[in-house]
Amino acid sequence: MKFYHYLIYVISFKSFSQKINYLDYHVSINKAEELFFMEKKTDSSLFYYEKAFTEFDFIFVKDLINASQIAAFTNKPYQKYIIRGFDYGLKLSHLENYPLFKNDLFKLKTNKKI
Repeated sequence: MKFYHYLIYVISFKSFSQKINYLDYHVSINKAEELFFMEKKTDSSLFYYEKAFTEFDFIFVKDLINASQIAAFTNKPYQKYIIRGFDYGLKLSHLENYPLFKNDLFKLKTNKKI
């Protein structure tokens, strides 16, 4: 099998439960950001974040942080996004750079789950 054909095979292969086409991931993330920042629709925004987070194996930490900030800013549960971020390299020390989490940082650091 030529490398080109192999590459096409690998790119087009999909696992049973997860998508591989990250164009779809970015479309969902962009829609989530548009809904929050342009249309002020928090629930719809978080829906699109959740859609991207459940459909793909790899999630970008910045997207989890953005979703957690939107949830925290609108008084919705946000810890699940932070906890999921640990699977992708997030550290609690990174949250020190986000003023929105300043008041909750001690609580997060003492949380046994985190």
